[in-house]
Amino acid sequence: MVALFASVFMGIIFGVSLLLLMGIYNGLQSIKKQVKRNWESVELFLKRREEELPRLVELLVKIAPQEKAVLAKVSELRERFSNANSLADKILISNEMTNILASLFLIAEAYPELQRSGEFKMLQSRILEIEKQICARQEHFNTTIKVYNHRSSQFPDMFFAQTMGFHTLEFLKTYEDGVEESNYDFRAAA
Repeated sequence: MVALFASVFMGIIFGVSLLLLMGIYNGLQSIKKQVKRNWESVELFLKRREEELPRLVELLVKIAPQEKAVLAKVSELRERFSNANSLADKILISNEMTNILASLFLIAEAYPELQRSGEFKMLQSRILEIEKQICARQEHFNTTIKVYNHRSSQFPDMFFAQTMGFHTLEFLKTYEDGVEESNYDFRAAA
């Protein structure tokens, strides 16, 4: 009788543990899918920005050939972004591109001829409009990242999150966030 009771008790403990583990996994997986959906929305506009930025840099290089390092860095980041396999890598590269964008607009202020260019103004306006679209989607994305990171660091989820491949993710920055490194040194980065 005692052996039967012990077996039933162990079965109940195992079943409850299994249900708890499944609940944790399914909850984390659900949030991870939300992150992916929100990222796809952001990534669409990041790709548009990556397409427009070289045009702006090429215009800068036409007027100021000494700024070729900017073009080289933008090209390198575009390549790294398109070859990045993980969401974390894409976020880091995108954040670096945002820093470059802020520096690029600061560099452009030093060239009055560039500021008077209608083509430059049009490209700058388009890029800033794309940045607004990124910013609108970034808020939803970062909110989902916050929930994901919080959930995977809560008890008891934190014990299983790392072993199941749920790692902390970085937040996405946009130009409107006020970029930390607005004086990006292109010569040192090239």
